[in-house]
Amino acid sequence: MQNATSAGSWLLLLALGACTSNASDVDGACAVDSDPQLQCASGFIGYSCNDGARPDENGEFVDGVPQGIVCTDQGVLQSSGGTGFCCTSETTPCVYDPVAGCVAPTYGYQCLGSDRPEAFDPSLYCGEGVQEADLIEYCCGAQPLPHGCQQATGATCAETLVPWTCTDQTLPTEAELGANQSRADFNLLVCSIPTVVMAATTTTNYCCFTPTSVSLEASCLFDTTVPGCAPGSFGFACTGPDTPAQDYAGISCPDDVGVAGVNPQGYRASLYCCQYQSVDGG
Repeated sequence: MQNATSAGSWLLLLALGACTSNASDVDGACAVDSDPQLQCASGFIGYSCNDGARPDENGEFVDGVPQGIVCTDQGVLQSSGGTGFCCTSETTPCVYDPVAGCVAPTYGYQCLGSDRPEAFDPSLYCGEGVQEADLIEYCCGAQPLPHGCQQATGATCAETLVPWTCTDQTLPTEAELGANQSRADFNLLVCSIPTVVMAATTTTNYCCFTPTSVSLEASCLFDTTVPGCAPGSFGFACTGPDTPAQDYAGISCPDDVGVAGVNPQGYRASLYCCQYQSVDGG
């Protein structure tokens, strides 16, 4: 499965602004709908669909580039009993993925490029993207799924690191970054060994950064469970011959060989305890 984005253009079914009038059929099971319950934003098209159909299910790949619309599922419409959707009026580099394996009520999109589905439909909430080959797969929905992390204030982190507070042994994700921050998923957050704040409620603090220019062949992934790593340091598990310092700018490891062990998935790996220093040397 795969998933992110850049803009394209799709036949303008509408120059009417928000949700348009009840007319044209969309593949027989969906129709453009002006039901006021939808409250689609200006520039988006409202649809009513029956029998499990979706307005975005006819996306396609053109020379390997996804071409489709992005929609927010608005639930059952009281007027018709059908499912309402608000959708982009132009094509995007994302296509609906019916076999994404997302947990209901979320649903999947495969995207190409640096933008997430929310870049085209701000009413969506999407989780962390999972990259496969050139595409990134997202699970999205009209409401954010509950998660145990939030950006923290007053935490002790280096100036170039982002502090997080988490509960229930969850890890911060790019999806939880603010709307004015990158949130792209080519490189996922790298987080430190946590500092336990409240053992009774398993509240922990992390210091994280979003790495840049990481090769797709890089085998080192951050691992907050590396034995012996002090809170605030960065643990890594590498399944290949590369080292964390080779894969991540700003990371330095006292032991360039690593210790034999296993990664969180149980595969043989070289384990490292490393430190972070900002790329500019600060």
